[in-house]
Amino acid sequence: MNDGNIQHIDAFLNQTLLDKLTKGYWKPVHVTNKFRSVVIITIRRLRRGKNISYSTDTRCGHNNLGYRSVCNPKDKKACCKDNKCQDIPIKECTCLTCFDERSRIYPEFYEWTPHRIKMRNNIPGVDICNGLRRLNVSSMITIGDSLIRSLTESFWKRVYRGPVTHLLYNHSSKDLIRSCRPNARNWGFRTCWLMSYVQGCNGTKFFYYTVNGIRNVSKEVRPLKEKLRALKKEHPGHMLVMADVGLHTNLSTQTVSHYLEELLDVAKDLGDTHIIYMTPYIPGLHKSPLYEKQTKEKTLNFATFFRTFTKSMNISFLDANELVKNHINWDGTHYSNGLNAAMVDVISSYIIKDL
Repeated sequence: MNDGNIQHIDAFLNQTLLDKLTKGYWKPVHVTNKFRSVVIITIRRLRRGKNISYSTDTRCGHNNLGYRSVCNPKDKKACCKDNKCQDIPIKECTCLTCFDERSRIYPEFYEWTPHRIKMRNNIPGVDICNGLRRLNVSSMITIGDSLIRSLTESFWKRVYRGPVTHLLYNHSSKDLIRSCRPNARNWGFRTCWLMSYVQGCNGTKFFYYTVNGIRNVSKEVRPLKEKLRALKKEHPGHMLVMADVGLHTNLSTQTVSHYLEELLDVAKDLGDTHIIYMTPYIPGLHKSPLYEKQTKEKTLNFATFFRTFTKSMNISFLDANELVKNHINWDGTHYSNGLNAAMVDVISSYIIKDL
C-alpha cells in the first residue's frame, strides 16, 4: 500500500474508540404502552413462526423442536434450574445452568449508553451520509450470515428509503425472482438476500454478500474478490468491508482466521480498503443445548482469540457481546431490532467519529 492508503486506514482504525463504544449499559427510556405492546407481540409472532413456546410442564432446559425449553416468565415457577421449573426469585436464579427470562430486557425500551464516552443515539441518516462523504467512502460492503444481514437492513434504512436490488442465481425459480423484485416498501424475504445492494447517500454503494458455512476458504473468497474488484472499479474511493463469518463454522478459529487472512489480502490488493470484523453474539436462552460448539463460553473464547488476531492484522474488531448479554432473544440466535438500532449507532460513531 502507498502512503496515501495508509493515511486512510489510520483514519478508521481506532480500536480504543471501538472498545469504548461497546462497553456500557442500557439506560431505561420512556416508551408508550402501544409501542411496548407492538415490540412484545412481534417477538411472540417470530417465536410462533418457529414453533418456539415456553415449557408446558415442569421440565425445562432440554431440546424441544430444535430450541431450548425455558419456563414462562409470567409463571410462579419461572426459574429453570436442574432442568426443572422452580419457584426461585430472580436474584437467586443465577447458577451457570440456570435459565430465567425474567431478567432479560427488550432493548427497544432502553438506550445504549457507553461508560467512558458520549455517544449519540438514533444518529440521523443525513449525518451518517455526510460523514461517509467527508471520508471519501464510496462503498460499504457487509459480508456474512443472517445476523449481519439484519444489521445491514437497519443500517440501510437509516440512510436510504428506496427499493433494494437483489441479485439472484441464474437457476432461481420464477416465483423467487418475482417475489424479490425491487420494492421500496418490502425489501424481500431472507431468501432474496444472496447479493443485494442499494445506492444511497448521493452515490455511496451499499452491498450485502451472503456467507454462511465455509467449506473451502479459497473457493469462497474467489467470487467475492471479483465482486469487490468490480465495485471498486465502479466506485473508486475508500471501501469499508464489514464481516461476521464464524457462527456457521461452529466457531472454528482456524477456518475464520484463514478466511480473514484471504480477505485482508483482497483488501491490500484493492488498496484504500478497511475491514471491520464483528464476532458472533453469545447465544440467547432458547439456543438448543444440541449446539455444543456454540455455547456462551465457546463464543466468548472465540471473541478473545480474534481480539488478538485482528490486532495483529490491523483489522477493526467489533465485540458486541456486552450489548446482548441480558437481552430478550427470540430463537437463541437472533436479537430484536432494538439491538440493531443501537449497533447502527455504534458503527456509525466509529466510522465517522461522530461523538
